[in-house]
Amino acid sequence: MEHIYRLTGTLPELQEILQSQFGMEEKEAKFSVCLLLMEQQQTINEISDKDTALWYLHESEHFTTPILKSRISISFEDAKKNILDQLFIQFSGMLVDGESFAFTTVMSCLLAVYRSATYIQNRECCVYYQILNWKVTHATQEYFQVREIIPHNPEKVCSHLDLIKEGKWECNTCNNEQCNATVSSYSEILDGLCERKVLVKYNKMYRFAK
Repeated sequence: MEHIYRLTGTLPELQEILQSQFGMEEKEAKFSVCLLLMEQQQTINEISDKDTALWYLHESEHFTTPILKSRISISFEDAKKNILDQLFIQFSGMLVDGESFAFTTVMSCLLAVYRSATYIQNRECCVYYQILNWKVTHATQEYFQVREIIPHNPEKVCSHLDLIKEGKWECNTCNNEQCNATVSSYSEILDGLCERKVLVKYNKMYRFAK
């Protein structure tokens, strides 16, 4: 039977609850609180994405503002814990960023995955990582074309060799350390993400679902 929990507390208290009651590591719990807050932003008016980002990006929290010390409430479902785990494992490296703007952009993209109750499979990681990079540098744009996210390395050397060698990602277009990604191979993965409601396709262009 699926359980839905209603957690109440300040941001550090919510993080501690996820660590003690759900067995999360410190960084994973902090990441999960941020994503859950963004998901429920419409019902939590007293805290903004920027506030959440600043809290996440600071190693130690010594806030004196009423907003970050106020008690807020978030919901947490059994069914979505695995999604949060997968997102943190696969994409936490992108979140160590000193700029709240880049952080909130990446988090809003990960939110599309969380809301669709799916997770990015190993073979999809390269494509999804390229989308996130594009979004960070094109924050005011919604739609992108496939050719905009294909790695453009003159020597065609794979940009993610370390992750592939460590077994964290799989890539069907990486052969002998060479990237052979094409519009066709990327489109296949993007269309799969559309079917799972992570992305939306329009006129051969894509954007994140909302």
